[in-house]
Amino acid sequence: MEKLQKDIEGAGEFVPSKSGAAFSIGHDNHSASGTSGGSNASKRRGTSWKRFKQTPSGARKETQSETIQSSMTTLSWNCRGLRSVLTVRRLEEMCREHLPDFLFLLETKNSSDHIEGFKRSLGYDHSFLVNPVGLSGCLVLFWRNSHEVEILSSSDRIIDARVKQRYLVYFISFVYGDPVRHKRQIVWDNLKTIGLNMNAGWCLVGDFNELMNSSEKSGGPAHEESSFYPFRNMASGCRIKEIPSSGDKFSWVGVREVVNSGVKENVWVQYRLDRTFGNAEWFRLFPRSHTHYLERLGSDHRPILTKIIGAGTKHVGRFMYDKRWSNNPEVEEIVRQSWNTSHNGSINTVSDRIASCRKALSKWKRNEASNSKKMIMRFRVELEEEEKKTSPTMHKIVYLKLELAKLFQEEEEYWKLKSKNNWLQAGDKNTKIFHGWARTRKMKNFITSLTDPGGIEHTSEEAKGEIAIQYFTELFSTSQPTDATELLQDFAPKVTEQMNLKLTKHVTDAEIKRAVKAIKSDSSRGVDGITGHFFQNLRPISLCAVSYKIISNILCARLKGILPFLVSPTQGVFLAERLISDNLLIAHEMIHGLKTNPNCKGDFIAIKTDMSKAYDRVEWSFLEVLFQRMEFAERWIQWIMLCIRSVSYTVLFNGQTYGRITPERGIRQGDPLSPFLFILCAEALVHVMNIAELQGNIT
Repeated sequence: MEKLQKDIEGAGEFVPSKSGAAFSIGHDNHSASGTSGGSNASKRRGTSWKRFKQTPSGARKETQSETIQSSMTTLSWNCRGLRSVLTVRRLEEMCREHLPDFLFLLETKNSSDHIEGFKRSLGYDHSFLVNPVGLSGCLVLFWRNSHEVEILSSSDRIIDARVKQRYLVYFISFVYGDPVRHKRQIVWDNLKTIGLNMNAGWCLVGDFNELMNSSEKSGGPAHEESSFYPFRNMASGCRIKEIPSSGDKFSWVGVREVVNSGVKENVWVQYRLDRTFGNAEWFRLFPRSHTHYLERLGSDHRPILTKIIGAGTKHVGRFMYDKRWSNNPEVEEIVRQSWNTSHNGSINTVSDRIASCRKALSKWKRNEASNSKKMIMRFRVELEEEEKKTSPTMHKIVYLKLELAKLFQEEEEYWKLKSKNNWLQAGDKNTKIFHGWARTRKMKNFITSLTDPGGIEHTSEEAKGEIAIQYFTELFSTSQPTDATELLQDFAPKVTEQMNLKLTKHVTDAEIKRAVKAIKSDSSRGVDGITGHFFQNLRPISLCAVSYKIISNILCARLKGILPFLVSPTQGVFLAERLISDNLLIAHEMIHGLKTNPNCKGDFIAIKTDMSKAYDRVEWSFLEVLFQRMEFAERWIQWIMLCIRSVSYTVLFNGQTYGRITPERGIRQGDPLSPFLFILCAEALVHVMNIAELQGNIT
């Protein structure tokens, strides 16, 4: 154990995990609370808002104005049916990556039962369906509980919605322009009717099936200038303008038959049909609205993603060790070299070695097509480039799509791990379910707002991070308790010399190996991105690569052997051959006796206590005095207190880390050692109650 302690002290400090993930040693901080990762949520900018009400004339008017932080993301896609594997995979991928608050799908061609299944698998709370006509059409709108939505009107061409996000109210019209040109004017007239009564913030999004000018098409014969007038007149009459956009704006591609010099031929054409608009009030509320044209895959239309973007915030990515790398000989060699590299001629600490491995793996990951996702991106680029050509090679397009479908299958194992559902057998093949679970976890874990101690609600990421830091700083601050010596007066020693010898004996290689194997390989990553799988599968490199979790497991295994001799019979949890249900039965009988025994009704009461934030409020000074009273060996006390005190936290919140918290009290949730430390703390309560019983204060 001297060697382990030296490793700990040389590494600087333990960095424990509040979630019980693989622990790391070093100066990197770990998560104290909040949600998991991997969030794409942007930092939000404050916007002014107005609440609107319906006036007798039907116009939507403002009633008050105030400043808030707000955000909204909309994904619109003419998917041309939801039966194709490639289409479904693409939809799942976009929802997983962008977490749109609103998802508008056009031409789904599916029944309500099929759509209901998609709502659940994509992680949405609500949906609104305009049924297909025969085998064509169908509009679907999905949204989450973070927005209150009222559908004001609907047809096979427009879904008009009123949206309330906390105190902010705005309107969105989801549009599908009629594919038949002469029927399109009916859609424009309906939009003008909505626009004439609109003084509130209003956004229009969808597939309008029309062009503004000739620059919005490529290939095929030129259109008459007059053909653009109806669409332009609609935009002018509604007093709307396009939301700024980026990406390839030719949102639809296809083959059209044209006659050239009396000869029919197929021509590859590209149109800009999908877009978003906003009125003046929308741009006042959301001046940084932006639309991005995403990759075209699984449909002949590009999806369009509209975001309200925060100001000047950069999302910092986190290194994540991928279990799939473990079978790659190149990865093993990279880790071996990085682990054994000496810096400045000095002996590296464990944290230095892990940091070196992390840096080398990050570089390798950026430069190599290390997994199926890299290959997917490569094939996508090739497909994109081929479809942009004036005369693409059709058989190559078909080949690339087939290869993409195969590569998506290779992602199955990865998303099974991400889903955190381990009860399925390894042979089960349903990536859609795994995607749904992973996406649902991410959506449910995302925290949209926090209320500060003054009762003010905040939605910006920075403000929420500060509130969380303040909360945990106060929670982990010591209450400056009085000396525990008096409380533990007459506390009988329980640890024998023989027990102390077992606790402090030399640590063997076998113990370390068992501790490594005890770590769940697929548990949540630490702040360094390393999982237990890294240590378990790359163990030939160095078994001296101890992390906090390994040390904790060793100490825990030793303590577990003597704990039944230290804990009073009244405690029934975390101990072999003891059941908490025994205490429940005793408590039930006591309450029954108070109710039915005439001798007890007038003279006795029962008190039920609950320890709020029990682990977080354990005072370190009290623990140390308690261990001394129990007569643990001084070396063992030093080891345990080193584990407890050498901790710092950062708050992992919506995928970003905030602050640095140095606690003054508390034991860690998820640490295998913590339950045993807590029941030892409870022995002090048992001692106090026994004294009170001897004094006749309780029975």
